[in-house]
Parts: sequence; structure tokens; C-alpha cells
Amino acid sequence: MSKSGKVIIGCLVAVIALVLGIGLSIGGYFLWQHFNKTDGSVSNDSIASFVVEPSDETSPVDEDPAVSLASQLESVEWTPVEGAGFSYPSFMTRSERAITDVPATVNTYTWKKLELGYWPLIGTWAVSNDNFPVKGNYLTEDDFVEDVTYKAEEKGIFSGHTDDGRIFYMKKKINRGGEVNHVAVLVVVYPEENQSDVQRFIEMIKEW
Repeated sequence: MSKSGKVIIGCLVAVIALVLGIGLSIGGYFLWQHFNKTDGSVSNDSIASFVVEPSDETSPVDEDPAVSLASQLESVEWTPVEGAGFSYPSFMTRSERAITDVPATVNTYTWKKLELGYWPLIGTWAVSNDNFPVKGNYLTEDDFVEDVTYKAEEKGIFSGHTDDGRIFYMKKKINRGGEVNHVAVLVVVYPEENQSDVQRFIEMIKEW
């Protein structure tokens, strides 16, 4: 190979090495941007786009004022509660809570301000002197009796208002026998504007 050819090849090698060096430097710079200088962990800036922020939105059906109870009840499926003798609409959300100061467990089915409460077994506090329900007694896990405006004690039917101004309609069954009596309760709690739409709940409680 001639002397001039060697010079040309040498120049090409030098250019290639320079380009590779620049490329590695640029790549290293961007990698450094994605890692902390101290411990090599991913920086906050680099993960921000991958974090899914929790949504503050609740169910649009629950919050939409245009969705009425009447429209929800038009074609809903009612789910029977095994061994309990009642059903609830599938759009209601179920929760279960142990109330230690009763003591008893209550199942609550909720949609907006409509609640269906079921107490399978309540202790003697509820039946002593046959005074249940009275002001301050539990109706659901968060609702309490404010007053009783109607009662048919021979049928175990009571109605009145809750501590937050809604209406309740309930039936109690006293289970007699053994050392103490116990009571089971089925109750619906609803705002006054739902009065015309809760008839199926009321009829179900009457027949319970």
C-alpha cells in the first residue's frame, strides 16, 4: 500500500473513533439523567410519567343526581340473601360490620342515601322491657333512631326518623328460648324524596 493510502486509512480510523467517542458521551449523559448521582436509583423525574395518579372520582351512577332510585329499580335483578329471607337490588353495595357495644354484626346494603340493614342476631339489650327501638338505638352501622312515629308492636313493625333526618321502616323478630331472648332486625332507611320508590322494600319487610 502506498504511503498516501495509509494516511487516508489512518484518518478514517481517527474519524470513526471520534464519532464513537462522541456517541458514547451523549449516551452516558442521558443515562446519567435517569439515575441519581449517589446511589444509582431511578430519579423522580424519570418515573413521573409512569405513575398513575389515583382518581378522586366515585361511581358516576352513585353521584349523578339524574340517576333516580325509580330508574334504578325499573329492571334491576334482586339478589336473595341465603337463609335470611330477603333480597336486595344488585346496584346496592354490601358491607358487614361488628358493633362491639351491642354486641352484634350488621349487614348494610347502600346506594346513595338509601340503606337496607340486616341484623341476624342482637343480644338482650334490644328486647329488655320490650323497648326496642328507642332513641339512640342502632338501625344500621352508622344510623341511629331519633324518634318512633308509628308502631304495630304485635307485628314487630316500627317507623320513624333517624338522627340525620331520614325515614326508617323496620321489623323485628324476637327469638324466644334458651337463657335469653334475641332479636333479628330488617330495616330500610331512606330520604323523604324516595318515599314513593321504596314500596317494594316496605312490602318485603312487612312479609319478612
